[in-house]
Amino acid sequence: MTLASERYANSMPLGWHSSTWGGGKVLDNNYAWTVLDTYMNYRDPVFQEMTYLENQLTKSEYISAAFDWLRDRHPNILTEFSGMGGMWGFSVRYRDDVCTAAW
Repeated sequence: MTLASERYANSMPLGWHSSTWGGGKVLDNNYAWTVLDTYMNYRDPVFQEMTYLENQLTKSEYISAAFDWLRDRHPNILTEFSGMGGMWGFSVRYRDDVCTAAW
């Protein structure tokens, strides 16, 4: 991710401004730490004063419970699932039939 505008980037050594985790660059490291600090500590009113991390963990528990329910209700279709936060994957039997029904 480039963090400097073109007018600044042209006067910097190649690659100096474009590595969030490159280490040593004042802008890059401050930006990265600000993102992490916000993610872990900012209590967002939209998420009932939870941090973004707490919100993702709450959603993760909800999604996991929903997949458990689906697997219990349809054991012949849903075989396994795994994930964290808002990113999940699952395996099904009869994949082509499930995709057709989903479309």
